Amino acid sequence: MKIMDKEKLFRQYLYAEMNHQEMDEFEAKLDTDEALRQEFRIFEVMYQDRELRVKEAIKSHSIEDKRIAEVQTKSIHQFVPWLRAVAAVLVISCLGYFMYDQYSPSQPSVTDLLAMNISDIHLPPPVAMGEAKDEETPWQIAIEAYRQQQYEVAVNQIKNIEEPNEEQLLYLGLCHMYKKVPNFKLALDIFSIILADEKAMAKDQALWYSALIHLQLGNKKIGVEQLSSIVESKSWKYKNAAQLLGSF
Repeated sequence: MKIMDKEKLFRQYLYAEMNHQEMDEFEAKLDTDEALRQEFRIFEVMYQDRELRVKEAIKSHSIEDKRIAEVQTKSIHQFVPWLRAVAAVLVISCLGYFMYDQYSPSQPSVTDLLAMNISDIHLPPPVAMGEAKDEETPWQIAIEAYRQQQYEVAVNQIKNIEEPNEEQLLYLGLCHMYKKVPNFKLALDIFSIILADEKAMAKDQALWYSALIHLQLGNKKIGVEQLSSIVESKSWKYKNAAQLLGSF
């Protein structure tokens, strides 16, 4: 999908210009296409930021117009030409600002990007690998609880696994991140266990979430180092890591 097509699609969704069928199809794409979902979240943040700044600009200019009107009432004959010139400048300024803002959207802040990436729920595994379908195991229950965003239930089930593998440890850390009251430090400790294993298949995912947590906890130096490592190796989420680095 071309960039312009995506932006048009995003705008139609945000401005409620889609019918019910189009909205359902678009939301279904967001659920299955992680890259599209990330781009939409970024566009949505920029859209909200742009809308707020335009409202603030209009409010600011409205206050200025009111002040000018009061001055004009007091000395209407003396200042009519000057007031007209000021009004013209204000109108042109507003139009120029709006046009510039429409075609030059500001970049979201590091705080916005960090919150967006942390809140982007990691997809659950499609199946419980190695588990018997006719037997309800702790891991199967944990996966279903994770899908339902019942993270406390998932944590308790994974704890019942005697020797959890790296995938199970990854989701244990994610559950601690996504809980109603997140435990970022515990999640970080769990991701560190995965990162300590050079052969771990989930190492890239653990590194990404570890970087996010370090930044969330104010450990900027470690977080930036981990993001830089992701970008240099072009591993999982390296584009998101590059965007976060560029926002500092």
